Amino acid sequence: MECSSLPRKPAGGGVWATGVADATMERMKSPASSHLRSFPLLGAQTLVALAVGLLGCAAWAAPSASGEALDERLTQACSALDAGDLDGASRHLRTLRENKPGLPEARVLEALLTLRRERPALGWHEAFIQAWNDAGRPDLRDSKLLPMSFSAAAPPTGEKAARAGAAKPGKELLLELALEPNAARGRFILQHLRELELPELIFAADYFLEHESLPAELRSQASQALRSRLSELTVSSPRVMQYPALLLLEGSSPEAPFTAEELRALEAIAALPDWRETDFHVLYQHALSRIQATGHAQPEGAAFSVAVSALALRPTYLLYKRTEASREVLSPEQLHRLGEALWRMGTRLAEESTLLEQLLATRMMANGAELVGDEARAQQALALRGKANAAAEAMRQAVPERWPLRAFNLAHMDALTRDELGCMFRFLPPEPASHGTP
Repeated sequence: MECSSLPRKPAGGGVWATGVADATMERMKSPASSHLRSFPLLGAQTLVALAVGLLGCAAWAAPSASGEALDERLTQACSALDAGDLDGASRHLRTLRENKPGLPEARVLEALLTLRRERPALGWHEAFIQAWNDAGRPDLRDSKLLPMSFSAAAPPTGEKAARAGAAKPGKELLLELALEPNAARGRFILQHLRELELPELIFAADYFLEHESLPAELRSQASQALRSRLSELTVSSPRVMQYPALLLLEGSSPEAPFTAEELRALEAIAALPDWRETDFHVLYQHALSRIQATGHAQPEGAAFSVAVSALALRPTYLLYKRTEASREVLSPEQLHRLGEALWRMGTRLAEESTLLEQLLATRMMANGAELVGDEARAQQALALRGKANAAAEAMRQAVPERWPLRAFNLAHMDALTRDELGCMFRFLPPEPASHGTP
């Protein structure tokens, strides 16, 4: 069924693989256990490694008294390595080798242990990637020894648990954005719309307030308020594409061809130098600090949900749908102009840090190149997309989110939120060393 809304992925693990061209989707409600909102995900690994780490339900396991089971021994080795007890980790790994030689998980840990001994100053994230490479880059997705998910955050205890369970006066706006939509929350968000400090959070509000479960009158009021705010942001952030793009497309039918006036507006937007202005890491940390202050039991997951929903996905979806509707309507000259605009917008979007944006960008670039009739540019977009997908596949094989190594897990989540694409590219096979170069 076609609809104008973006897809939603059920929270709580699993990867929803799809492309923008397949985004003809229905909203999907998330399980209600955490009441965190689901969020749109495109592509094979986009930000999901982080989500699994943040929303996963596996706890940090205490070592078994017997320690005879292989998975328990692996957990003990990880726990010792995490605590800096390198000799203890070595003993556990020796037992693993004796019980079952050649375990790929043990090979990775042995390589990581060697690096912790020989290069203790090397960061955990880089050390893990080097260890995985040194161990032969094993595919660990079907591992029976690693937990299915691992949360780096220790469960709250004592005073921290009491604070988390205590009732908090008032409401935190960003936490409301992370929760399942209802009319009361929608009215609260609309009332406090101008209190969103980072401008990109307008997209998180838009994502919330256009939910079909909200009353039609509330959605109509929200649409007017959002358009007003987008108009202001278009003026206050004159270098940024995403605000005027949504302002132009907001409320339009995804089945409507572009008009001549809209095409001119798109060309003006495409001439701007930036897609967005705030780093994803800043969005995430901003939401995290405010949600943590509420004592929420799962602040990382809630902050992550808000940060993802603050990515401007709806403009790219509407651009795609309306481009498809325009193919048989616009003149060849107009289609060429539309293609050039899409290419320029896509190249700016491709400069952002998330895999999600890279996949959206390369689809936009490919559509633009097709409309222009430029095979070289089409191949360029295909190559960018291929590299991003290969990096996601490589990282998926290493399953970094499943290793019960708290220090590494925290370092990995930080790397993902700072530069997801850069983090994923580190998991690609290392370049062969060059010889004879000056």
